[in-house]
Amino acid sequence: KSSSSSSTPSTPSHSHSYSCPSGYSTSSRGCSNGYTTTSKTCSCGAKSGTCYKCNSAPSHSHSYSCPSGYSTSSSGCAHGYTTTSKTCSCGAKSGTCYKCNSAPSHSHSYSCPSGYSTSSSGCAHGYTTTSKTCSCGAKSGTCYKCNSGPIMKQCSFTYTCSEEGICPNAHGAPCSEGDRCYELGGSQEINCNSSNTSATVTCRYEATNC
Repeated sequence: KSSSSSSTPSTPSHSHSYSCPSGYSTSSRGCSNGYTTTSKTCSCGAKSGTCYKCNSAPSHSHSYSCPSGYSTSSSGCAHGYTTTSKTCSCGAKSGTCYKCNSAPSHSHSYSCPSGYSTSSSGCAHGYTTTSKTCSCGAKSGTCYKCNSGPIMKQCSFTYTCSEEGICPNAHGAPCSEGDRCYELGGSQEINCNSSNTSATVTCRYEATNC
């Protein structure tokens, strides 16, 4: 009489291969806002090792500003400008910032305005001054404009000759050179002399005030 026996087959052996689920990686590098973790898994269900998923950046309202030296407008940039973007602290960029270019260098050439000269020579009655100007607006040096002379008036007074050859001026002294004496009420020039020491004459002269 023979006997028989049966046995349960054993599970076949295999090498484990672990991997991260979708959205996870084997490193947390670059996760500036933190991360969540899970385990690596094997197709057989075994778990080993760690997988990482970076957290999203927290939501915020963007606030954009211009870097130092830049402004939000190009107004007043007579010589052009350079531009850059407005930036947010989160790194986002939006809008434009402006920086005025410097004026080109040049040699200054100064001149006097119309009616002025570089010298006050010959200004017998004084002068007014202003600055020499360059086409770029810079000022340097002095310009002069002579003042007008006083307005001379035609003055006269009457005098009765009492001494030969003398016709006094308005101050009681003999007429200076250039003064002329006339008969009172007439246009005939007359000199005081021995024959007309009692003649009334008009002594005419020029002065700023009579």
